Amino acid sequence: MGRAPDEIGVRVHQALDGVGGNQKEQLREEVRHLLGRESAQLVEQVRAGASGLEVAHQRASFYSALLGEVWQRAGGGGGRESRFGGGGLIWSGRDESGQ
Repeated sequence: MGRAPDEIGVRVHQALDGVGGNQKEQLREEVRHLLGRESAQLVEQVRAGASGLEVAHQRASFYSALLGEVWQRAGGGGGRESRFGGGGLIWSGRDESGQ
């Protein structure tokens, strides 16, 4: 029933793919549409009888992935690589030189 945090992170990344951090208005619109679609999906899950706790976990994973993606596109992280895992964004600790 629920989606894994990695799957949510990939879905968020794909939804915002092609929108650069310097395209602020387009990014804002894409995030707004993504939020609307996600809210509608969660409402449908609740109506279908999903556990409130499961829906809350999915929502938290979604917002974690979304904020991480927006942060990365805005140039956050000091050039470090990021990956999704364990329900949130994890910084690998490597800089652009690979160290």
